[in-house]
Amino acid sequence: MTTNYEKRLAITKNEEITKVLEPITFEIADVTSGSEKQIEWAAAIQIEKWQKAIEFYKQNVGRAKTEESKKAFDTQITGLLNKVFAHSDAKYWIDNRGQNIYAMMAALAK
Repeated sequence: MTTNYEKRLAITKNEEITKVLEPITFEIADVTSGSEKQIEWAAAIQIEKWQKAIEFYKQNVGRAKTEESKKAFDTQITGLLNKVFAHSDAKYWIDNRGQNIYAMMAALAK
């Protein structure tokens, strides 16, 4: 049986990535570590953060003035977002639920 989380994540991954992030790809790890309740909560947070990441990308990709700077932006953002969304433990998502996606990326850029 497919959970609501799995349905929402599939929709978000398929539609939003195709429409918005076609030139670049991100990997989103499934939340697997934690109690069932923690995993469900963390998965909802992860989806919210993913949607914020898409908004962040859309808002900032247009600032690139050349194709070269857009590729550099894509490479940097892809790397940081892949680090953020590689976390599969519920604790990470629950502990960072109040952080915006930019702060989460900045913390991993160090």
